[in-house]
Amino acid sequence: MANITYNGCNKVKKAVENNDLASKKVKAILEAGAKGTNNGLIALLRADHAHVTGDVAVAFKWLKNGDLEIVGYGEKNKGKRVSGDGGYEWKYCP
Repeated sequence: MANITYNGCNKVKKAVENNDLASKKVKAILEAGAKGTNNGLIALLRADHAHVTGDVAVAFKWLKNGDLEIVGYGEKNKGKRVSGDGGYEWKYCP
């Protein structure tokens, strides 16, 4: 079974863990596996993303060892957009 990793990015881990729906979504992504569905590439993070709600998303990558790395937690951006952000303000570790 694959593991969930945050690559040492505590701010993303805390954001996901503090949102019950996001935590459930991450587990659903893991269960669906690498061939599961996603909502497309977030160029800024070089990662796929999945909607949690209409206003929240998680960004993720599948690692070569089969683990799921959560690389971002995003909330709909209601202000200035950044190229490649997919319309979200992302918490992530560069």
